[in-house]
Amino acid sequence: MAHMAWGGGWVADWGAQDFAGGNVVHMNAGVAALVASIMIGKRRGLGSVVMAPHDMTMTYTGGCMLFVGWLAFCADAITRSAAMPSSWLSTPCWAVLAVLWAG
Repeated sequence: MAHMAWGGGWVADWGAQDFAGGNVVHMNAGVAALVASIMIGKRRGLGSVVMAPHDMTMTYTGGCMLFVGWLAFCADAITRSAAMPSSWLSTPCWAVLAVLWAG
């Protein structure tokens, strides 16, 4: 997987820039999660049992920690890059759009 993004692989040939290995890590994690969810299958009781969140305070706290981590990672990974201002702008904008879309 790493050779696709680094060292002249097909992802690198498309002109993709991989700051700090993010593409490699997230492509691997995404494929692994997809395979695991297909193998495990649906949750028991899905659609017939109400599955409310357990603790919204901890859910919100975890989301805030993840968001701060995203901002720190973006800034650290591309500090000397011309893409830094757009990264600092796009990260919070997409987060706000996701919250508005989710309702």
